Amino acid sequence: MAAQVHRGPDAEGYFFSSRAALGHRRLAIIDLSDSASQPMHDYSGRYVVTFNGEIYNFKRLRSQLKGYPFRTNSDTEVVLAAFAEWGEAAVERLEGQFAFAIWDARDEKLFLARDRLGEKPLYYHHCDGTFIFASELRALLKSEFVPKKLSREGLLDYLVHESVRSPGTMIADVFQVPPGHSGWFENGGLELRSYWSLPPRRREAVAGNYSALCRDIRGLLDEATDGQMISDVPIGAFLSGGIDSSAIVALMAQRSSEPVNTLSVTFADEQFDESRYSSIVSNRFETRHHVVRLQPEALLEELPNYFISVDAPSGDGPNTYIVSKAAKQAGLTVVLSGVGGDELFAGYDTFKRYQSFCRYGYAWKTPSALRGLAAQAAVRVFSSRTGRKAAALLMLEHSDAAGFYETNRSVFSRKEASSLLSESWRDVGVRPVRSLQNDEGFRALAPLSQMSVLELSNYMQNVLLKDTDAMAMANSLEVRLPFCNHRLVEYMLAVPDRFKVGRRPKQLLVDALGGLLPSEVVDRPKMGFAFPWAKWIRKELRAFCDAQLRRLGQRGVLDAAKIDALWRGFNSRSSSDDWSQIWLLVVLEQWLERCEL
Repeated sequence: MAAQVHRGPDAEGYFFSSRAALGHRRLAIIDLSDSASQPMHDYSGRYVVTFNGEIYNFKRLRSQLKGYPFRTNSDTEVVLAAFAEWGEAAVERLEGQFAFAIWDARDEKLFLARDRLGEKPLYYHHCDGTFIFASELRALLKSEFVPKKLSREGLLDYLVHESVRSPGTMIADVFQVPPGHSGWFENGGLELRSYWSLPPRRREAVAGNYSALCRDIRGLLDEATDGQMISDVPIGAFLSGGIDSSAIVALMAQRSSEPVNTLSVTFADEQFDESRYSSIVSNRFETRHHVVRLQPEALLEELPNYFISVDAPSGDGPNTYIVSKAAKQAGLTVVLSGVGGDELFAGYDTFKRYQSFCRYGYAWKTPSALRGLAAQAAVRVFSSRTGRKAAALLMLEHSDAAGFYETNRSVFSRKEASSLLSESWRDVGVRPVRSLQNDEGFRALAPLSQMSVLELSNYMQNVLLKDTDAMAMANSLEVRLPFCNHRLVEYMLAVPDRFKVGRRPKQLLVDALGGLLPSEVVDRPKMGFAFPWAKWIRKELRAFCDAQLRRLGQRGVLDAAKIDALWRGFNSRSSSDDWSQIWLLVVLEQWLERCEL
């Protein structure tokens, strides 16, 4: 529990029986009284819960549980009451972000559950009759039940996808409960089942005309924002000045009697600075705005704290760490974010590229030899990584959504990642994204909805959501995501593609908001919340990165000569599109060192 004190600095609690021990670190958000502390027993004493997250519909569920003698105003007790009433089916009624375990003291078995999209993490290890679980890998490692051994499959997955995808991890024999899964540990084994999936098994029909679509989407966004603004502690929002974060701020402002607290990170480099747009939104909705002006020197000073906060290595994260720290320093405990908007409303360039890919699908019916010549030309004409990706797309065996997605999104291709491993580590494979292509429900979706499912179940779940949770909780901050409301997700996946393509990016979202956003924000070019990494790695962070890469090459896991060639190549080229490969390796070395692997 001491390894996770940052996740819950307000209180700690324990439950012990002859066969089970539960612990909990509390970040108090709803019902701040001591009576709402955990682990919490239900009124009968049969069930004990340790729960991380928030249940946004807990008040509605509480009104349905009329026979339960509630002793607190917390959502935690609603989870217990719902479980006592409906059993494991209760998880299907919960709306929110959650990971929890319930010990059944009568039958001596343990129930585990994780939210639908994977906003909250849940790791576990099972060996020799001992089952141990936690919200973070570092807690499992501190238990001394888990051998400190690097997973070969996890390492290769990390190099390709910049994070290890569920259910795997970077630690051998440690796994994640997959999003949308729950199940029992009993009789020495864990049996999990899927209670929700991407694509969803139940698909509701959507409105048939554009204006009705806009009304439905606005209603779902209003409801999601309402539920996620419930808090007994100060609350605010991240505001980059893009459409997604501005939409969340606008919806919050309509519901708040007080000025909404907003936070932005700004840069001296105009290419990455969005302060003009965040200021426009702040002024429009009269928010209490907090600005963090980030210089490369300040990031360098903050990097040690960032790396301490990295529980599972990822190619992303420092941006969320910086803005989360600023939110905590501003006195906030809960923040809403626009994560998920791009995935639902086709905001990424990935969607545009896939539309072009589909238009020229006939090219993949030409002989592979001809496509091979085109691939060679692409490598010569385009910059390093761009050319390699174009060549890989041309050589795809299957011109489907999953094949396109993995090629487009991978940091290292499978071939590049495998060749980067030292010779003794090359006998492993990576679970392909393409396995989704065999799902009948996936194949029935429209092309842009297929791409949404791939984005939601890969990059968002395994990078964005994982980093959002880890970096926010490292600062004892809870981040909530209205766009990740599962009913909004289900609805958007059923919307026909023709409504998702407009004269400007995310036109459907803009129209659903009904003129709520300033025109300057709606018509601005898309930037995304990113740091000028390529420039920093070549200048201010160059010595630091050089030292990390040298140490990584000495471990015998990756090929030192290939790491060195990659580093020299990056510094000799004017192209900046492969900075993510360098940073991925730097993060890996820091994580290995801190975990003593």
